[in-house]
Amino acid sequence: MGISTLQSYRGAQIFEAIGLNKDLVQKYFTGTPSRIEGIGLDVLAQEAKMKHDHAFHPVTEADTELELGGNYHYRIRGEYHLFNPLTVSKLQHAVRQESFKTFKEYTDLVNDQSKQLCTLRGLMKLKTSAKPVPIDEVEPASEIVKHFASGAMSYGSISRKRMRRWPSP
Repeated sequence: MGISTLQSYRGAQIFEAIGLNKDLVQKYFTGTPSRIEGIGLDVLAQEAKMKHDHAFHPVTEADTELELGGNYHYRIRGEYHLFNPLTVSKLQHAVRQESFKTFKEYTDLVNDQSKQLCTLRGLMKLKTSAKPVPIDEVEPASEIVKHFASGAMSYGSISRKRMRRWPSP
């Protein structure tokens, strides 16, 4: 995002709220776009209470280890991750062996989001059109890519205004 300080982040509204209902977004993130609704304060409060209760549950002698928890690192019997040992292995084998069959197995695992719901597309059922858009109305790839920017740094972070802060060598 090109944000390097808290001051530049506050109020920047460079993101879209996903999974929060409109009332919550309007009250606490005023002006933030949100096209996909979700939970409200009631669910957030309930989840916070559940986490608090779990943190302060009485410990027994059978409790010898802390739960691993966490949402980002893959763990056996943990939360499902889209990129897990099976999907990564399938992709590696497909590339190393130049096997389209194995690549198809990989894409089937990644694309079937209906069971695990790891992505927004897993929550959607796409409809196909009975009448596709005529190909002559579709922009060529050479024009489509002009709509995207892929710089590794934000333009603001390397602007002349920002660069003048540093003394010359």
